[in-house]
Order: sequence, then structure tokens, then C-alpha cells
Amino acid sequence: MPDSSVLKGQPLVDADGETVGRIDDVYVDPGSGRAEFLEVRTSRFRRKRHLVPLTRINVAGGAVTVPYPREKIVEAPLRPRRELTADDEALLRDYWHLPAVKNRP
Repeated sequence: MPDSSVLKGQPLVDADGETVGRIDDVYVDPGSGRAEFLEVRTSRFRRKRHLVPLTRINVAGGAVTVPYPREKIVEAPLRPRRELTADDEALLRDYWHLPAVKNRP
């Protein structure tokens, strides 16, 4: 996975090749220290930020492409204005069909 500083500010492109938004940050799980999700701003005027998994990204040509349709991205759970809880992460993993994290406090 590329360094998070390379990802920040890059456009996020959906499975159809359309730009969905910009990457504002990379969420790192505090328990494992691993980068888990991209924090994506999908609207220029609203401050909504969605979390998209890092597991299947492709970085090329100054953009980050994910294998998800636009609708899936913009309907994803919003990034809370606080640190993610275990329940928040479970909700995200369920939404994106990711395996559960074991041994999480």
C-alpha cells in the first residue's frame, strides 16, 4: 500500500471510471496500526466524509481507483466526528463485506 501522504488529496475514482470525491485522510486502526479505510469527501459543499476500504485500491495516473460503484461509496456510513468505536468499525466492515477484526477491545 502506498504511503498515506501519497493518497491524501488524490481523486477517488469509482468502478465506472468516474471521480466520486477526494481523499482527505487515511484511517489507521489504533489497535493494529494498519491503514484500513480512506476518508473520502464526496461533496465540495458539504462536509460529509465516507470511509472506503483500502483493501482493493489501485493507484495510477494521479488517482485512486476502487472497485465499487458511486452509489455504494456515497451511501457508505459517514465518518463520525470522533474516534471510531468498535461498533463503528463493525458497521463499516458489515457494509463493505469485510472480515471482522478479532481481539478488538
